[in-house]
Amino acid sequence: LDEMLEFPRSVLEGLRQRRLFELAEKHCQDVLADSRLDEHRRAELTIELSRTLAQHAIESSPADQAALWRRARAVVDEFAQAHPQSPQLLVVRAQGALTALLQGEEGREAAQFDGRRETLEEARQILRVACDQLRKLQADVAAAIKRQPRGASPAQGQLSTAQLLSLEMHLRHELSRALMN
Repeated sequence: LDEMLEFPRSVLEGLRQRRLFELAEKHCQDVLADSRLDEHRRAELTIELSRTLAQHAIESSPADQAALWRRARAVVDEFAQAHPQSPQLLVVRAQGALTALLQGEEGREAAQFDGRRETLEEARQILRVACDQLRKLQADVAAAIKRQPRGASPAQGQLSTAQLLSLEMHLRHELSRALMN
């Protein structure tokens, strides 16, 4: 188990680059199935699994995409339900919003090629959901920043003020990207 837990993120990225999505998915799912996994690592693997599923969806045939997009969002939702008090929840939820944004972007690009109004409207709806998620996350991150004790180090596992500010800036950038789409 320890070797599986220490599987470097760069190896998962390499598997994705080589389009070995099933192998990366299986690794993440196998490790996530272990009840001994600490919450921080569980959050990291949830994010990696969602990213892998999203990239797999992009590289898949249109017939296979919907199920992969659903799974990419579902792993984030499952983490949020199982760990509502996790210090990493904001980061995991950000991955869920980015997955929706990516799905909306891919749908918009597909609509340009197929010319069907329904495809474009579906992509717009997904982008609206992504915008709503990003706005909600921005508000939650801003509230978390206000709750941070001034000058004190965050509790173990908690996001620092610098990490929260970085997340806030990243969310602003991604919301701008979503609105442009």
